[in-house]
Amino acid sequence: MLLWIVVAPGIPSAAARGALFGAIGGGLPSLLGCLPVRGSVPAERSVSFLGRIEQAGFKPAGETAEGRIFNYKGPRWMRWDSNRVVIRTGADGALHVTAPYYFYFRLKRLQA
Repeated sequence: MLLWIVVAPGIPSAAARGALFGAIGGGLPSLLGCLPVRGSVPAERSVSFLGRIEQAGFKPAGETAEGRIFNYKGPRWMRWDSNRVVIRTGADGALHVTAPYYFYFRLKRLQA
């Protein structure tokens, strides 16, 4: 199918290549932004961290064997399955967090 787009009669191959590279180039940042990042939050900062999650637009979606799940507030058809925050509470009260990279980057920017 992809080969047909590039060599189809009547479609200049430069325009087809430009559209293909544009689609790949446009989707790559959003794909990289949803890569999971893992970290820990000390017990004394857990309440403020949970507030930051809700402030960033993540709403509680339930609890599973993985931990507490927070999904982004957007409609289901606009969310990726990797666009969620998973929180497990350790024995010492620390939160073990798995979150999308863009959320981690946003938190770091707010702390600076």
